[in-house]
Amino acid sequence: MNRPPSWKALAALCGLLGSTAVAAERCHVVPQSGAEAALGEVVSGSLLVQFCAACGDRAPVPVHVASVATQPWDGKGVVLEGERFTWAELQQARQARDGRLYRFVVLLTGKDEVGREFLLDALADHYAEPPVAVLLNGQRADLGRLFLQTGDGRWRNLGASAGCRVELPELAWSLPERDPRQERPPLTELLTAIDRRVYDGARFASEWQAASAQPLLAAPDSAADRVGLVAAGAPVAALEVVTRVDPGRVRVLRDHGPFRAGDVLYVLDGLGTGQHRVWHYGRVIEADTRGLAQQQAEGAGGACSGAAGCWGLAETAPSETWWGWVRGSDGTAGWVQQPQQGFAGVLTAARGGTLRRPGG
Repeated sequence: MNRPPSWKALAALCGLLGSTAVAAERCHVVPQSGAEAALGEVVSGSLLVQFCAACGDRAPVPVHVASVATQPWDGKGVVLEGERFTWAELQQARQARDGRLYRFVVLLTGKDEVGREFLLDALADHYAEPPVAVLLNGQRADLGRLFLQTGDGRWRNLGASAGCRVELPELAWSLPERDPRQERPPLTELLTAIDRRVYDGARFASEWQAASAQPLLAAPDSAADRVGLVAAGAPVAALEVVTRVDPGRVRVLRDHGPFRAGDVLYVLDGLGTGQHRVWHYGRVIEADTRGLAQQQAEGAGGACSGAAGCWGLAETAPSETWWGWVRGSDGTAGWVQQPQQGFAGVLTAARGGTLRRPGG
């Protein structure tokens, strides 16, 4: 008659079963069948939203799917009594009775061969499939934070479909209406501060000298009110340097992800591999803009004919300029455009580095 497993094997099994749940913000690696269940309706061109209240997200963010794939993963995802092992180590223990995991099981069960087999069988059943990581737009994705639309204003959590424990299996949310008053992005979305001490191998000096008379403006905008004038040869204290993006205007010709024919978008800045931050009626979206790349390369008003997958017309291309916040000797402070052109001594070479100068 077969003997029952030892209490040590049962205790280890209880610890194993207690570790099955996966928090929503940790649903990066799932069984192959779980990935297939979650991604069955997700294809290139799909629209997802990303949201995790527990992670600090304030509102759902639309995500346009350019590519989706799975990748074999053999990290240390097998957990036993607080120790972590790879799926390959589990197969080695199960099939060859060898390896680090097998030695750990022997350490737990001692001379109890029944308990040892019992525990190895339980591990094999529990981790029956090789794990995979999900790649969304080329990056590893947390399925517990992603939702797919299932109806009007209803979104299904992909992590729940993959078998992860999630706090929010469904999300009720609707895409904002297109408000013409929010068509253009506000100035705050266009500015990025530069570390004025070190920039691409050069340093910003704390004091500049005007090469010619320079107007001081109330904001980093060429249409802003003039608040003062720096005379030619006069010194100024450099307080801050920012880059301002003049976004590229795109007219949507046909439905594409979250965008609808007739929409107007503004391309802000690139994120790599064809991804850009895009302003879309009051919100910033990370979108795949590779359908616009040829048009932008051709310049403003570039034709769309013959470009496969072309869904929009880039009427203008994005550009970037520097702005400096300075204070004159009379105490007046204001913004100056392209300070590296209108002032001397803006940049000082550091250790022989080279410098990329936006806009000139």
